[in-house]
Amino acid sequence: FDIKFDINIKYLMDQLIKKHNILQPSVEQTIMDNWRTIIGGKFAHRCSPKKIVAERTLLISAANPVIRQELVFRKNEILCQVQMLSGCNGIEGISFE
Repeated sequence: FDIKFDINIKYLMDQLIKKHNILQPSVEQTIMDNWRTIIGGKFAHRCSPKKIVAERTLLISAANPVIRQELVFRKNEILCQVQMLSGCNGIEGISFE
């Protein structure tokens, strides 16, 4: 191979990695890694992020109706915490189950 070809391949690979966020953690992974900070220590072990619905809504599973109701009251606060995370500003809503 010649040097020019190697440089072009490296450039193309770098562009693909950037375009498709290959080396970046997924939104789901970022939320999981920061769950205690997002939700607070009091609730971290009583609820968990379940999935991202329609690429914009975070579905949170709560252990019981009392916890779920408390989280509903804190919904906007939780959403703001999520949106502050790198790569998570596309989350526009939260729902609970």
